[in-house]
Amino acid sequence: MQEQFLYVFPKSASGGGIDFTLGDTSKAPPPGSPNSKPSLGKNSGKCRFTVTIKDVDNLGVEFTSDPIWAGENCPCPPPQGVTTDQIEDVTRLNATQITFVDRNKGKERTIVYQLNMAAAGQPCPFDPEIKNGGGTGNLYAALLGAGALAVVAYLAYEALSR
Repeated sequence: MQEQFLYVFPKSASGGGIDFTLGDTSKAPPPGSPNSKPSLGKNSGKCRFTVTIKDVDNLGVEFTSDPIWAGENCPCPPPQGVTTDQIEDVTRLNATQITFVDRNKGKERTIVYQLNMAAAGQPCPFDPEIKNGGGTGNLYAALLGAGALAVVAYLAYEALSR
């Protein structure tokens, strides 16, 4: 299974609250940088994501006990809970780190997710997304299915030829 490491960088917002940047390295991206957009290629299989909060400004940002909500091809933020079969094995490792598995199976789709965090008891969610390329998830099953279809087509041809 492949692995991707993502880092969430909270910063105090000018009008109050907290702004977030998502990066794929543990070093904070420069101000104004766009968020990383994790992407899984077609037929690349499952991926374990590890998400770490890098609270360099000591804002006290931590994951809540329900650290992630996820849906697919839906508006952002997603509905409460995990409403897609693509996300599994969500684990809150500690206050600043979670892991989850993206199955990346089936049709191509966008997984919309919300990272549920809080600072000083106040919710501060962040909602990036992951592009799933999709795939069969099992090359052997796909080949077996194609072989069975070829046999059926051959038998139908033989029956009609008589």
